[in-house]
Amino acid sequence: MDGPKLPSKPIVFMYHGVIKEDAGIPPSRERGAELYDVRLKDFYGQMEFLNRHNYQVTTFPSGPSATQPKIVMTFDDGEMNNHDEAWPVLRFCKIFLVVPTRKS
Repeated sequence: MDGPKLPSKPIVFMYHGVIKEDAGIPPSRERGAELYDVRLKDFYGQMEFLNRHNYQVTTFPSGPSATQPKIVMTFDDGEMNNHDEAWPVLRFCKIFLVVPTRKS
């Protein structure tokens, strides 16, 4: 019996920020940025799902995998909440990725 069919291309997860349950959207944010924010508990649930189902975080371009589903994860703008909120969840779920930075 064949297993489930895996996607032929990585699924892209795009985030702007990971925000605490009691945090509001900062007024300095550009219009529409909140569309890519995720609450911390929801982010944790998503990462736990990816970990439990053996998803691999990868980069573009990426070849197909016959055994492991792949995702690409992106965080826009490198906000502090990516470090303060997202990184502990990623580390706990054993999901590792490289976050490029630039020198000011």
